[in-house]
Amino acid sequence: MKDSENERAMIKDMGDSAGEMLEAAGAKNIRTYANPSAPRWALHEAGRREWNGCQKSVLNQFQQTHDVKNLFVMDASGFTSNPCQNRR
Repeated sequence: MKDSENERAMIKDMGDSAGEMLEAAGAKNIRTYANPSAPRWALHEAGRREWNGCQKSVLNQFQQTHDVKNLFVMDASGFTSNPCQNRR
């Protein structure tokens, strides 16, 4: 098992972006880390169960609420499974 070239590029971009955001917020002495020691080093896999109809589900397949138009959930809180730690 190994990370693909695209996954390695995304890891670097996440580190760079995090550093930029911290700098914009006024942080000093920023040191980002983008060299994982193993594939899937800090992956939080999440998944959700699909329901057909709003009677059983708050969100549709796009993480959009059924009852509030154009409201999307933009984190993993709508997922039924989400581990609480990094997988190593």
